[in-house]
Amino acid sequence: MENGFNHPREGIPYVSSSMEKLFLEIFSLSYDQPLRFRSQVQQRILRSRSLSSKKRQRLSALLYRALRFRETLFPEGMPQSIDLDELESNVEKCEQTPLEVYTELWSKHQDLASLSTALSFPVWMMEIFFRDFGESKAIELAYHLNQEAKIFLRVNQIKTTREKLVAQLEKKKLYMRESDHPWALEVLQRINLRALPEFKKGEFEIQDLGSQMIAWESQVKPRQLVIDGCARTGGKSLAMAMMMNNQGRIIAADVDTRVFDEMEKRAKRSGVSILETAWIAPDDPQPLAQYHEKADVVLVDAPCTGSGTLSRRPWMKWSMQPLFVEELALKQRSILERQSRWVKPGGRMVYSTCSLFDQENQTVIEGFLSDHPEWALSQQKLLMPGASGHDGYFVASLVRQS
Repeated sequence: MENGFNHPREGIPYVSSSMEKLFLEIFSLSYDQPLRFRSQVQQRILRSRSLSSKKRQRLSALLYRALRFRETLFPEGMPQSIDLDELESNVEKCEQTPLEVYTELWSKHQDLASLSTALSFPVWMMEIFFRDFGESKAIELAYHLNQEAKIFLRVNQIKTTREKLVAQLEKKKLYMRESDHPWALEVLQRINLRALPEFKKGEFEIQDLGSQMIAWESQVKPRQLVIDGCARTGGKSLAMAMMMNNQGRIIAADVDTRVFDEMEKRAKRSGVSILETAWIAPDDPQPLAQYHEKADVVLVDAPCTGSGTLSRRPWMKWSMQPLFVEELALKQRSILERQSRWVKPGGRMVYSTCSLFDQENQTVIEGFLSDHPEWALSQQKLLMPGASGHDGYFVASLVRQS
């Protein structure tokens, strides 16, 4: 899996035809089975004993880098053979192409198909970006989604402070950059973060900056009852527990009980004792009825297309279809309706997605508010990916007035 850093060429040519064959076999999945891409990189490269560590890192990184620019590199489709050194040079050219090249291309030709190929995005997705953001911002958005994702840490203030953690890591010649966000650190070098004693002791979590900002927007406080209605493995639940000084209750709910083991391991490592897990049946019209009108804050981090995470998950560009957006918007609205019942009068509900599509975001909120006059919009934000290097997120805070 990619580490989120630049991967300069090492000056050592790819001499193994088996590596070229392996590259083609995995890369071909992006055309017919894109959701298998990541697991195949992990299983066949990163866990391989037949390749050196440097070759594993280089080949896996090249797969991710090339996948971002698939349509630009291979406009005629999957190649039958490949020279990995030549490909790496072509990928570098794509990565170094300035934004102005794409804006000039659009200005001269006004051809969305050509622009989509140049930016290596499906035409239908560029059409949505153009509709939601306008021409200039859409091109800039696609450009930033083709940049390599950065890696961020969330300092666990239950166990340490950002200053102490930075000092500890600097003693080991491991360097971080402090973010404007109070808990976040940007990782500046390739490190096996999970092998660090500080990670094993729970002093930090690996969490995207955008995800940390969603937890911040919850504005939770100590001694509150908080429900995370789509908790998955609990990244935002743990961040909120930290904000609450580990005082109160957090009900971390999900439709998939398989995530709870990992969530509980993370909570134990982080020193979080206020987190409880709860299963929600997907078709239950009244989930967790015992919490009806009881919660101070409900976080609805809804399932979504993940269009804001394409720099980190480039295979998803090729797995999404326009119909997915429509289906998910309906699902998101249904989840919002059901989970809003947990909020007590005067309480808050925070709706978030890692999508940039308006249909999954503002449109869902507007539809909910039009049917529920007892709710009022406090604020909403679109956290756009850009130079800061975080994923794209939408977040809206609503207050139940009665």
